[in-house]
Amino acid sequence: MPMRRPIQSTCTALACALALWCGCASPGPADSSGASGAAMPAARQAAKAKPAPAPATAGPSIAEQIEQRAQALAHYAAGVSFELQKKPDAALEEFMLAAISDPANEELVLDVARQLIRKRNEPSSDKVLALLRRAARQPTASAAIDAMLGVALAQAGQLDEALAASRIAIKKDPKHFQGWQTAAQVHLQANRPQDALKVIDEAAKIANGLGPLTDVADLYGTWLRANAAKIDVVKPRILSVVEDAVKLQPTSPATIQRLAENYRLAGEFSKAADLYSGLLKRFPNQPALRERLIDLYLRGNDHKAATEQLEGVLRQAPNNPQAHFFLGAIAHEQKDYDKAAGLFEQALRLDPTMEQAYWELVSVRFAQDKTKEVLEVLARARTRFPESFILEFYSGLAHSRLKDYAKSATHLTKAEAIATKDEPARLTHAFYFQLGAAHERNKNISEAERYFEMSLKLQPDFAEALNYLGYMWAERGVNLDRARVMIEQAVKQEPENAAFLDSLGWVLFKLGKHKEALDWLIKSAQHLKEPDATIFDHIGDVYLALNQPAKAREHWTKALSIEPDNADIKKKLADPGKQ
Repeated sequence: MPMRRPIQSTCTALACALALWCGCASPGPADSSGASGAAMPAARQAAKAKPAPAPATAGPSIAEQIEQRAQALAHYAAGVSFELQKKPDAALEEFMLAAISDPANEELVLDVARQLIRKRNEPSSDKVLALLRRAARQPTASAAIDAMLGVALAQAGQLDEALAASRIAIKKDPKHFQGWQTAAQVHLQANRPQDALKVIDEAAKIANGLGPLTDVADLYGTWLRANAAKIDVVKPRILSVVEDAVKLQPTSPATIQRLAENYRLAGEFSKAADLYSGLLKRFPNQPALRERLIDLYLRGNDHKAATEQLEGVLRQAPNNPQAHFFLGAIAHEQKDYDKAAGLFEQALRLDPTMEQAYWELVSVRFAQDKTKEVLEVLARARTRFPESFILEFYSGLAHSRLKDYAKSATHLTKAEAIATKDEPARLTHAFYFQLGAAHERNKNISEAERYFEMSLKLQPDFAEALNYLGYMWAERGVNLDRARVMIEQAVKQEPENAAFLDSLGWVLFKLGKHKEALDWLIKSAQHLKEPDATIFDHIGDVYLALNQPAKAREHWTKALSIEPDNADIKKKLADPGKQ
């Protein structure tokens, strides 16, 4: 991008520089002594022949000022020349030398400083700090120079000095917003969020007009990005300044977009969507605006508006895979699984590399209870993508649904290995619960215990794991006291869960507390949502232990009616005395 010309036009600068280099007498601006500006050689001669009067304050003499100005012009002209030759680094070097020679030229100093800061490397950092410090020492240095010095110091990691420079800028001109921005960002960089918030609140008090209000809103937004968990703290402040700015009816698309983004950060998706909708009416051929609008409608659960936008996209571009994908996601959310599956399949036909569409389609197929179709989608995904946690995890769940517990445990164990290496956050209490259940059903009890314990270590009050491990121990007659405590914890969380109540009755039975066990088992049967042979089988066993064989037979018969092929119950009915 061509450098902005802060002093004069390219031709003028080149002409001036050439005149100086050639020793031509080129009149310059009059100085305080009444002497006219002179070509560089003449200035040097004048400085030698007749020293300038000593200034009242320490600083360059008039002759030195003329010399510096001439050097500045020469460097600037050289910079323009290099820029015309498309040598930006050489040009910037000359512009920097020009700024050093004339540090009172703030427009040039700031322009050069911005370019050096954008380079973000150590030599540039040293140069920009030297330049800005020199400019800041000028008696007439403005708030803009101190604020820019604060930015450069912050970039160099010199936070205390950066904060001091920012404070100087704010004191000189509180309405120059860069000082507030830098002060807030220094506090955030130093992990002092409360101090940063105080700075932003101070800025908000003096913000007046669309630009300052938008700047303050951006600052609150920056703070919120760094402290997302504290949205309740800052949300009212963001909304206050954004709504004040919106009342001023901004017309600039950039400003409207900034305000919309701050609405979005504050969780006001509908208000953000209103602003984007207005922009889309003005710029209907900007797909990025439509995509943002769709995202906001989806975040705000406005599925109807999102669908209208997506259908508009498909009218213009019927083969847009993203539009099919998002319509599929909406159908999935609305539990219209057949429609969702069709849309995800269409998205994959249009773009077979759309990885997320495979996982969404798998989720839909699980919801449809079409486990074989799940494995078919996963097989397609395996041909396109490398091994991943999600691929192995879904494979493990699918094989568990098909009661192939050995394969289920194998895939889940592979998923664990992948996550341990690359995605440890995937290894949640729920994942370890699934892995423990797969091993238990595969009769690998020691591994099942290990993974259930890992699940409970991550979430000690996880009711499903408490009940599963407790019941597993009760079935085997081991760790009964701990099993009882764990199951009681689960029942306390879900007192009407028939499975948990059955587990509690069963562990009490194993502990020899037959009457107490019977109460819990009967309660379990009362909360059944569908017939369960195991509970009636347990009740029968308890009645037999209480020496009530007729009632035992009655409940075993109920159990057998639910599971007619259950050989164990048949044996009990055939010979109760062997129980």
